[in-house]
Amino acid sequence: LLNDRAILLTEKEGGPFAEWAKENFLPMSEIRESIRKVHEAGITLLAGTDNGNFDLNWGDDLVNELIIYSQSGMNNVEVLKTATGNPAKTWGIPVGFLEVGSKANMILVNGNPIEDLEKLKEINAIWKNGKSE
Repeated sequence: LLNDRAILLTEKEGGPFAEWAKENFLPMSEIRESIRKVHEAGITLLAGTDNGNFDLNWGDDLVNELIIYSQSGMNNVEVLKTATGNPAKTWGIPVGFLEVGSKANMILVNGNPIEDLEKLKEINAIWKNGKSE
């Protein structure tokens, strides 16, 4: 999803890309409506982006994408699945259990992202392959 920040940056930079973007990028209201329709149709959504996108900030932009899904009518559990269980199932990534000795990848945040997705920006700790980073 191209966000409002990137659209504003294209306008600031000017030039032919800015004109093209203004004419071709969907406004956020249409993006949210499209997401709502896709979700209501039962199509599996996967959060994330391609490398090299315009003005990409990996961490915050992923959380902002999740917030857009929530604003599109998905509940926060469904939204969190777009960045966790849905990709694992779609790409055949084995998912196990969080237990002693496991090779879990996870983050610990300060707060409950089911209640407030912004809490995903408040990372307290990270584990990769079962080891604290």
